[in-house]
Amino acid sequence: MTYPPGAETLRDLKLSLAEGLIPEGFSGLMRGFVEGRGEAADERGTLHLNATCSLIRRLAAPARKQAALALIAHFARLFCGRMLDASQATADLGAWRRSLERLVSP
Repeated sequence: MTYPPGAETLRDLKLSLAEGLIPEGFSGLMRGFVEGRGEAADERGTLHLNATCSLIRRLAAPARKQAALALIAHFARLFCGRMLDASQATADLGAWRRSLERLVSP
């Protein structure tokens, strides 16, 4: 999952402004920054899938496509904000893949 440059900062800043966490004198400056980015500032991420992966190919079958893509996208969002070391990521991704393999097995 990748995001446009500054998307996380913009999201956090909007949230902080909405919750009143930024001091009065500084909030006007920050609000100006947010407004200067405009409504077109895209904070949405892009999910990249490896099309050569056999699992992804099976998930793309019409009967399972929508449910599988929703599951993958949700899982990617869960991991986006987490700081994992390599062994944690490997274990979590392995469990996720085994679960999906069971989902798509004939």
